[in-house]
Amino acid sequence: MGTLFDQPPRQDRMRSYVATVGSTLDQMYPDVEDVTPEMWTAAAAVTQAALSVQSADTMDEQLAGFGEILQRLPDAISDVARAIESLQ
Repeated sequence: MGTLFDQPPRQDRMRSYVATVGSTLDQMYPDVEDVTPEMWTAAAAVTQAALSVQSADTMDEQLAGFGEILQRLPDAISDVARAIESLQ
C-alpha cells in the first residue's frame, strides 16, 4: 500500500487486488480446479479484511506523523514571534 505522497494509480492497485484475491483463493483451496463464485467471494472477503488492517496501520502511522508536526507547531510559532519581536 502506498503512503501519503507515494500512491500508485488506482488502476494498478485494482490489478494488484485481483491478483491478491487469486493468490488467496489458491491458498484457501489449493486442490480445487473449478472455482465457484462462492469461493471467489470468500477469498475476496479474506483479502479485503487483510487490506483493511493494512490500511488502518498505514493511517495510524500517517496520523502519528501529523501529530508530531502539530506538537511542534506551537514552539515554531513562538520562535517566529520571538524573532519578529527582536526585529522591532
